[in-house]
Formats: sequence, structure tokens, C-alpha cells
Amino acid sequence: DWLAALAAFNLFGIPASALCLIVAAIAAATFNASRRGIVLRGFGANPRSMAQSGWSPLSAAFLRYTLSGLFGLAAGLAMTAINTASDINAGSSYTLLSIAAVVIGGSSLTGGSITPIGTLFGAVSLSLVGSLLGLLNVSTDYNAVVQGGLLIGIICLRTLFVRRAP
Repeated sequence: DWLAALAAFNLFGIPASALCLIVAAIAAATFNASRRGIVLRGFGANPRSMAQSGWSPLSAAFLRYTLSGLFGLAAGLAMTAINTASDINAGSSYTLLSIAAVVIGGSSLTGGSITPIGTLFGAVSLSLVGSLLGLLNVSTDYNAVVQGGLLIGIICLRTLFVRRAP
């Protein structure tokens, strides 16, 4: 009950979900610009050089997994609040979307290169693809197929353009 009430909370007409997104974006931008954020991106781009520079790979891994766990916890609580029930399969349809949004947004799968705004646009694009398929009266069974095909196509195009770049 308390979680559902928290999800229904409004502050000056702004819903709790929008407030959470704003707070998460500010926290991510602040952390990304901090010294630790730069170190984590460095480990994503070239872990060997970061270790040779004196940074602890264990400390970076601990921080990376702690932050991922905290954001996963927040996402799980938000999903439970929206559904007003706990279900282990409630978020299974978001697995492809969460990875695809990051890749379509321009982030590197190997790490080191992140684009938060691009990830936001990738998520919006994938949502719009699902809406477009609905408008075209295409069965929702094909949403994952189209989104997966879009993801594979973008990865292939990015690979071709990176190889051709001087």
C-alpha cells in the first residue's frame, strides 16, 4: 500500500515517476562528471591503462555493481508500484528494450562510451516503433521481432561505419 501511495504522489502537479526520472538524471549527470565517474568510464574504455595508472579494478567493479544494483532496486520498486503486485515475470518484456535503447542511443557495448541523451532517444524511438506497429494493426507478437531486427540492423551499420572510419 505504501509503495502504491508513493507512486501516486504528486508534487506541484508533477507525478512521482517524472520526479524519480528527474532525480535519477541529475544524480547520473553529477556522478558522470565526478572523478569516480570518469574513472569508471576509463575502466570501460581501457581497463589495463587504468590499472597501470594506479586505480583499483576491484574498487571500480564494486562501485559499478553497487550503482547497477541500486538502479535495479529502484526499477524493481517502480515496477511493483505500477503493477501494485510483485511478479517475477513482470519485467521480462523490458530486457530487450533496456539493452536496445542503450545501443540505439549510441553507447558502446564494450564500455567507455556513453550517451545518456542518446539512450533516452533510443528508448523513445523503440516505444514509438511499438506504437507505430499498433497503428498499422500489426499483432503485438511482432513487436520484439521488429525491435530486435532494428537493433541488429543498427549494430551492423555502426560496425560498418566504425571500420570505414580512418
